[in-house]
Amino acid sequence: PPPKPAGRGLSKASAMGLMAASAASLLFTRHTVVNALCALTVHSSPPESFLVGACFVAWTAANWGLAAHHFPQSAKLRRAFALCLVAGATLLLVEPDMTPLSRLLTPVRHHPPRPATRGRGASWPAWSLVLSVFSASLLTSPLVHRRAPLRLSASGVAGLCAGLYFEGAFLPPSAYLWAIAGGACGLAAVLASSLPHISTPRAALLCQAVFTVYVAILPVTYMLQPSLLRGVRANHRHEAVSQHRVGLFGLYAAVSTVLAVVIKNR
Repeated sequence: PPPKPAGRGLSKASAMGLMAASAASLLFTRHTVVNALCALTVHSSPPESFLVGACFVAWTAANWGLAAHHFPQSAKLRRAFALCLVAGATLLLVEPDMTPLSRLLTPVRHHPPRPATRGRGASWPAWSLVLSVFSASLLTSPLVHRRAPLRLSASGVAGLCAGLYFEGAFLPPSAYLWAIAGGACGLAAVLASSLPHISTPRAALLCQAVFTVYVAILPVTYMLQPSLLRGVRANHRHEAVSQHRVGLFGLYAAVSTVLAVVIKNR
């Protein structure tokens, strides 16, 4: 084949260098330039996660045209840009506590003041949602999508973390019920990711078993809720049980609606 023109190769190398330089500049100026812009526009006191999410979104917006011009046929680069945009939007909306990571990425003399702790209930559910979005984004990779074990593992982790976020963020504390709701969402995610790939009787039987377990979790949890909430004070237990039941029914209604749409499309 004829050799590639030197100018085009240099152009692509320059584009990669510019994208790397812009990423580094955003990372190291997030406490000065990015913080000032966020404070003037959308957030009066942006935390570290908000700044990192803004850097992701800004980097994607700034380099999208450059990548489209120099790499118009690169599906991997388009997928990477989409993942950066999703990661940035997730960090902007959820705002998990990223103080330890901030102190690793920032020199000692430039450490920002440590923000007030939001508490356990405001921290780990947010990271559960971030992990759920990350696991779901792995399904866009052909390597994961074409291999059943990897696809089922990624979808199961995504559903489990989404269920944990819902329970931890909106309902009273109960580790048993958190695990049950997370397991139900994980089974629903596995079922939804398996439906378009059913081609053998064994796969159909497995999907039927998963759906049966998913349906059975609701009445079992409904009956066991009073005993699983013994850690709640007696004067608040009835209210906690009612909140858990309403939340569980709402969660099942939302997940079942998604499953119905997937089954109809299938």
